[in-house]
Amino acid sequence: MSQRTGDHTDIRQATQADIAELVRLRALLFENLGGEREVARVDLYASAEGEPLHRDLGFVNHPDPALYWRP
Repeated sequence: MSQRTGDHTDIRQATQADIAELVRLRALLFENLGGEREVARVDLYASAEGEPLHRDLGFVNHPDPALYWRP
């Protein structure tokens, strides 16, 4: 995890609380994308730093320069 302070970014080790929060948010994301809404596609424009996290969530390359996920 990182935290921006002033003119630089401090890098720190993720804690168990950080990991638990990411797991909770991931579950919430997928819970809200499925079900009654019948979402066909989600487009995501991720930063270079965020791209690995989104790929871990199932987003993949698309012909456009975006990542997308199909439930």
